[in-house]
Amino acid sequence: MKKTQLIAALATPLALATLQAGAAEQTDEERISALEQKIAVLQAQQNSSDLLDRFTINGFASVGVGIATEELEYFNGSETDGYAGYTDDSVDFSPESMLALQMSFAINDKAQAVVQLVGRGNDDWDPEIEWAYVSYTFDNDVTVRGGRLRLPIFMLSDYLEVGYAYPFARPSVEVYGNVPSSTYEGFDLQTSFDLGETTLTLQPFVGQTDVPGDTNTEFTELFGAAATLSYENFTFRTSAANTTLESNSDVLDGEDGNFIGFGVNWDNGDWLVLSEWTRADTDGAYPDFDSYYVSLAYRYNALTPYIMYANTESTDNEERAYPEELGLRSALDSERTAYSVGLRWDFADSMAVKFDATLLDDFGSTNGNFSENTNYVFIGDSALPYVDQQFEDAVLYSVVFDVIF
Repeated sequence: MKKTQLIAALATPLALATLQAGAAEQTDEERISALEQKIAVLQAQQNSSDLLDRFTINGFASVGVGIATEELEYFNGSETDGYAGYTDDSVDFSPESMLALQMSFAINDKAQAVVQLVGRGNDDWDPEIEWAYVSYTFDNDVTVRGGRLRLPIFMLSDYLEVGYAYPFARPSVEVYGNVPSSTYEGFDLQTSFDLGETTLTLQPFVGQTDVPGDTNTEFTELFGAAATLSYENFTFRTSAANTTLESNSDVLDGEDGNFIGFGVNWDNGDWLVLSEWTRADTDGAYPDFDSYYVSLAYRYNALTPYIMYANTESTDNEERAYPEELGLRSALDSERTAYSVGLRWDFADSMAVKFDATLLDDFGSTNGNFSENTNYVFIGDSALPYVDQQFEDAVLYSVVFDVIF
């Protein structure tokens, strides 16, 4: 086919009409050049439209305010943290306030790139990359992802910070607070199998991650897997992970860490029951924890009242026991129970506000993991932290506004 015939075949009717109208005044080369320019513009517009169609952006945000009745500080590495970020008996807007933007680009029919930026009130709103990965789905529906990913060890891991996605004000601090990092750099694989009316999803993963804060600690040789079984209104999930700690601290360096978790979710549209049990073990002096929570929520039109009971307890206290003659208990021993009651109100599309009151109680003879109750005794050159006093209880009152867009 000649060049003029090919261009005519590709041209739009409008372009052909323009070409015919000016045929008397233009040479063949001039007509071809003008038509090539028009086609180039049309192709550029089409390519730009295709790129925009392959690009999506969405996000979520939370604005929280809370106040505690007691000092809830505890020392985390070189930073002072608190219960859900709240540290004292003053009104604080920062701990649960955050804004996130998630951008996805479809590279082709099987691959996509995802980046999620998160700014948190407690971090002066400095944007951090929470997710940054490329995924590829094979013909057998196996998906492989590589980059920065969320650790898939909890029931709520995939939408941990999307407050709108769950009824209560926050995930259980007693369970979710015992793993210092929620993301890792590495790879995972996801595949599902239909077993009659049941769906089984497997998700092995491998990688490494830095512990947040100025701790100079890294989880290396991180590997594990999660399995999710879905049947009618039920979802069951189990996960396990293992890692090695590299740290400037002799207490942690070279020690192994292990995690195992079990969760169940029952949701019939009106009633929701969500519960998890986890065990986090670290060799050496760092405490091991058994933790769990049970929550119940009921959806009534735009209102969802809920309750939650949670508990965490260190399980290796005898390994840190001080000599009996000192009459002291290690401040690394910890026990705490949390009782939460709250109400979610979906007052508009994609918007909800939650009112929550959480009672912290049952510390036993420990400090409940709050450094306000900790003191130190010096034996030679060693400073031993011990429980100085215990307060009977503390209450955290909070209001959280959640939105997705």
